[in-house]
This record gives sequence, C-alpha cells and structure tokens, in this order.
Amino acid sequence: MGAVSRIYSQVYKNFKTLRGSAFRLFDVLAWPYILLFSITLFVGFVGGKRYMDMVILGIIGWRCVYHLQIDMVTSLTEEYWNNSIPHLMVSPIRRLEFILGGAISGAVKFLFVLASYLVIGHFLYAFHVEDYALFAVALLFLGVFGIVLGMISLGLIYIFQEDAFTVAFLIPDVLVLLSGVYYPTTVFPEPVYTLSQLLASTYAFDLLKAMVGMGTVRIQPLVILTLAWLGIGLAFNRLAYDYARRRGRLARLG
Repeated sequence: MGAVSRIYSQVYKNFKTLRGSAFRLFDVLAWPYILLFSITLFVGFVGGKRYMDMVILGIIGWRCVYHLQIDMVTSLTEEYWNNSIPHLMVSPIRRLEFILGGAISGAVKFLFVLASYLVIGHFLYAFHVEDYALFAVALLFLGVFGIVLGMISLGLIYIFQEDAFTVAFLIPDVLVLLSGVYYPTTVFPEPVYTLSQLLASTYAFDLLKAMVGMGTVRIQPLVILTLAWLGIGLAFNRLAYDYARRRGRLARLG
C-alpha cells in the first residue's frame, strides 16, 4: 500500500498543478487540436478519405507517445522551477514510483485527448476505427515507447537538470517523425531508414497504417524491439541517476 500511495501522490500532484499551469492546460486543451486541424484541414484539401484516416490515426499515435513521455519530464522539471526539489529528495518516494506516477497521469491525459479526437474525427471527417483490437495493441506499444523515452529524458534531467528540458521536449517528436508517422519509412535515405527500423515505434505506427491498408503488421520485431528499448530506458535511467548522485546533483530518489 505504501508504494501505491506514493505513486498516487505524484498523479494527484500532477493534476492538482494542472489548473495553475498554462503549459499543462494548453498541452491538453489547445495544442492537440491545433496539431489535429493544421494537418487534417490540409489533407482534406489535397487528399482523400483514406489519407485522412491515416493522418488521424498517426496524430493519435503521436499524442500517445508524447503524453506518456512529457508528463514524466514536467513532473520533475517543475520541481526545479518551483524550487521544491529538496522536498522531493527527502520524501519517501522511490525513483520507479516517481516514473509510474508521471506515466499514469500522462496516460489519463492522453485518454482525454483520444476521446475528443474520436468525437471530432467522427463528426467532422467521418472517421471511425476499423479494428479496435489492432488499434489498442498499437497504442499500448506506443505508450510503452513513450514511457521509455520518458525514462531516457529523466536521465538527462538528472544530469543536466532543467537545462535538459528543451532536448527532452524534442525527443518524442524527432523519433516519431523517424518512425514514419504519416508515410512509409522507405522515403528516408538509407542511413535514416536503417535507423528507423531500430525503433519500436516504427512497427507500432505500421499497425495503425495497416488499418487503412497502408502498413504491414509485424508483431515479432515490435515485441522484441519494445523489450529491448524498455531495457535500455531502465538501464539509462539507473546509470544517469547513479552518475548524478555521485556528482552531487541529486540527493536521493532511490
């Protein structure tokens, strides 16, 4: 019960601070819809129904990765900005509990955005999910990839503190673009294409594109690479934490 209450404390904190943070509010109530309409209005002008469905699925997957990652990042950086990091360091919360708390609050925000996207997509673009099972599997793996990116981003923040926030903010967007969010990865030059095939998110986005006949279902590499990336994320977060503690940049978050 102690671990559950400590994880809940982070979820509660993240939602409690939502009302007083313009960044957090816009991240749920403004920017997701600017992204949606800026792309769907263009596609509606130049493309057809099939491309519209693919783009909406891609945007949904993108926001899944983003929200699972960014809430973990802002949960820690706001401690620095509010000069409350010493209080976090002396609290009983553990490192993985802190990570889970951020991931859960990010997942809740994504589910809100997902529901609104499905409603908007249905009424404005006649969009509907063709295969909910495949849709759920793709979002599950994209969510795990977002958590991995969150752990890597937190590792950078352990070392570089709030100076790493800008880089942490860019990481999910860059890797999502390399994953072929709206297009086949074959459009990339050979070195970039090879890199894209090492990203678990590439195969998860392929599941979404397969729902409209524009991607291939490849479960085996998706599972293998997701497990590999999860191991990398956990190891990097641990190593970065240990390094930061040895350098006196963190007191305790064990």
